[in-house]
Amino acid sequence: MKLSEDEYQLSLRIGFDPEVSRLIKVVTGCPLMRLLGYTEDFQTQEVDGLSVFVKDGDQAEMVIIKLLPKLIPLGYRAFWSERESNRLAKQYEVAFLKTTSQYEILHIKKTDGANYDISTEDIIAKLKDWERFCQFTVVGAAGDWVALQFQQLPENLCQFAEAIYDLCPDSVEQGVGLRREARYPELYKAARELCPDLPEAKMGINLLANELYTSKYVFLWWD
Repeated sequence: MKLSEDEYQLSLRIGFDPEVSRLIKVVTGCPLMRLLGYTEDFQTQEVDGLSVFVKDGDQAEMVIIKLLPKLIPLGYRAFWSERESNRLAKQYEVAFLKTTSQYEILHIKKTDGANYDISTEDIIAKLKDWERFCQFTVVGAAGDWVALQFQQLPENLCQFAEAIYDLCPDSVEQGVGLRREARYPELYKAARELCPDLPEAKMGINLLANELYTSKYVFLWWD
């Protein structure tokens, strides 16, 4: 599958190797667009990256799984994200950047937890701190969320789940904490066994720890 002339010229303008752009097009089968980010006052702006639309997070994940191992050795990265297609709706996308930093997408999308007075830099600083005792890849980010896939979980997973809750209460209060024991008895049993020292009042954190243990994935959002 060849690049169109417009896609080829776009690759040159943003400093992408056209062969990398062609690889992205072959794997995704989608037209290549210029990536959009935000200024400091949250105005949309073009940035030096590529974007392809996908129908949902599952398709984004498949694209990233296929492309990320090929892109990283070449100095590129892929991220699940979203862009506003109009004032009322958002469209899922996979964003491609020529960067060695997995945090660049947070700068571009101005990821923050404004309703908790958490800035982009606060989030990045916390994630870099977590890297001291676990290994993960930032696989997605947008204006109010970031997704992490773990290669190595922390030794003290229950304590780490509390740290996640401190940064992002919505991960529990609008996520796993909404699951009721009557419907998920086995989940509650596993969570209690994993974190026996956490009190029942912190059951949502127990559930988050168990989710991390089973999926090695966490989706942080600030609603």
